[in-house]
Amino acid sequence: MLQKQEIILKKEALGNKLRGIRESKGIKSYYKMIQLTGLTSQQIKAIESGESEYTIDSFIKYLNAVEIELIHLLGVLHSW
Repeated sequence: MLQKQEIILKKEALGNKLRGIRESKGIKSYYKMIQLTGLTSQQIKAIESGESEYTIDSFIKYLNAVEIELIHLLGVLHSW
């Protein structure tokens, strides 16, 4: 079983990866992500920082906005 600190570190690593993907797609501002996702800036920050919990619905909306299929992301992360 993962310890709480391990989960936090993995969430932070995931958030950093997602932020990098977002920026590489040319989506530099939270305002644009708000428009694309319908999420609040707090929800977007929660996903990218890994500091708080978020719903799978929010996560899928985020992935959709940066044009990443969940199954592809899981393949990328499998090497962790």
